[in-house]
Amino acid sequence: MEDKDSEDQSLVSHPEDGKTINRAEDGDDFHTLGGSCGRVTFFQIKLNRGITPKNIIFYWIAVIATISCFVYINAVSGYVLTNFLNIPQDNQGTYAGDLAFYNELAIIPTVGFWGWVSDKTGRMPVYVAALVVMAIGLFLHAFARTWPALIGYRLVFALGAAGAASMITALLGDYPKNESRGRAGGIMGLASGAGALLGVFVYLHIPEWFKSADVITAGECMFYIVAGVTVFGALLLIFGLQRGKPTVSQHLSWFSILTEGFKAGKRLEVIVAYVSSFAARGDSFVAATFLTLWIHKYYIDHHMDPKAAIARAGVVSGIAQTCALIFAPFVGALADKLTRLMTVFWSAVIALVGYYMMFAINEPIGPEIIIAAILIGCGEVGMIVSSQILVAVEAPPTSRGAVSGFYGLCASLGILTATKLGGYLFDNWTEGAPFLIFAIANTLVAILSLVVYIIR
Repeated sequence: MEDKDSEDQSLVSHPEDGKTINRAEDGDDFHTLGGSCGRVTFFQIKLNRGITPKNIIFYWIAVIATISCFVYINAVSGYVLTNFLNIPQDNQGTYAGDLAFYNELAIIPTVGFWGWVSDKTGRMPVYVAALVVMAIGLFLHAFARTWPALIGYRLVFALGAAGAASMITALLGDYPKNESRGRAGGIMGLASGAGALLGVFVYLHIPEWFKSADVITAGECMFYIVAGVTVFGALLLIFGLQRGKPTVSQHLSWFSILTEGFKAGKRLEVIVAYVSSFAARGDSFVAATFLTLWIHKYYIDHHMDPKAAIARAGVVSGIAQTCALIFAPFVGALADKLTRLMTVFWSAVIALVGYYMMFAINEPIGPEIIIAAILIGCGEVGMIVSSQILVAVEAPPTSRGAVSGFYGLCASLGILTATKLGGYLFDNWTEGAPFLIFAIANTLVAILSLVVYIIR
């Protein structure tokens, strides 16, 4: 018996095996190996035709594996700069910012390449390859003893990170139906929070497992273990993600992304999504990098144990990410129940309060930093989830790919701003400067989203 959406289906033929499957106009972009299957609902998420609960479970596993590495690679920079390269504490903000800056410069041009490859070969092999490349970059970090070598290893990691980030967004669009994207985005945020917890509560504590080892050996073992776990995660995806390739290419040139993205900016909601993307990705970098670097610098300046410093930074970041983990599903639910603009507004308000508090703190060891970190964690995940949902819903159907690409470009600009300006001010003004930058950015997002909500 055909389902109620049968009148909206189109037929897609398989020249390889002679089979024909149904494809939904709003979502299922895959050639399904082994024939078609009807739509199902999983955790109240309506899945597109051909997508199974196993596929979306392994998608969440992929998100956890990816985000744990993203958080870890930024948070561990202070440990590497201090113990592997012997960079003076007064210069570490600039070095950490430059490292992430080069990372993002490598990501921007390669995202399109990964997208093109995924159109030709399918999402699963691209995601697996991206995680393996990330693991190679992590493994090489154990041998970093000079600044050029560290940059080179970070660029290897960035190449894989570009592919993994691209696949997170692509699969969020491929797997759930449009009316379930809010809830799916919320659970994706939950998986992101779990990945962040893995990065700060487990990965950053690995040096403490080797109490008899010196800080360099303990750090090397840390990178070996994280690289091994990442490879294991990549192997899992082979058995869990949807096989096959999209039936319709979604790859666009940079010129098309820029021109169509600008045209879509005539819609005020799309402008809000762009500005939110800038703030949201910058939020995630500032919270992961400069908070950890500040705590690590404080411990070293006061002649405390470097292993304890990175562990303490992991505790503070972990508390923030735990709260974000709890908060993420509520953001997705609110986005489905309330207007998306107001979800962006309240997420920005929470974030800006946390950032202004962090800027006002003098020493990163008191209880007030925990409160500020909790607000930042909740605001950060709220901004990421709500802005992704907003751009997915508000983008015109005829230019959705271009709008998504432009949204990603705005995210990269947010990170570039956080890395260069934040790193410079961290060293030359005050450790709280990067938090002030994004307190202002989130204030602008809150004002813009509220104004657009009122006039609409």
